[in-house]
Amino acid sequence: MADEVNPLETLAARLLEATKAKRVSWDATSNTSYECSLGTATVVVRSKDNDGIQPFEIRLLNFGGVVVDSAVTSLVENESSWDRELVHANRLSALIEDLFVAARRNALDVDAVVAEALGAIPLAIDDGDLPF
Repeated sequence: MADEVNPLETLAARLLEATKAKRVSWDATSNTSYECSLGTATVVVRSKDNDGIQPFEIRLLNFGGVVVDSAVTSLVENESSWDRELVHANRLSALIEDLFVAARRNALDVDAVVAEALGAIPLAIDDGDLPF
């Protein structure tokens, strides 16, 4: 029997791709939670501990707001690493973290903020402005 692909993994992968391509938009529901409406469903990605770092969680809600599927990132120790680094336990775990980062960037319009900040930096420095 072939390995079955978790439907939530497929959803996370496609949503990550669509988010990076700016084909979907996310809303910040808190400093560490972001949601995206997809038809009558809603996807929420969030920092489970509300601290902006691991573990991250993905939730799929139906039209009534009931969680119908969810998953949390899982890290394991990389046994081949001498410094005992942690790695994702599976593909879905890595996708959830990547989706959290992409959703946050989308909801907060990070690219526009960076572009604005870059535009505010003077392009040429007059030699008279140098402190030495």
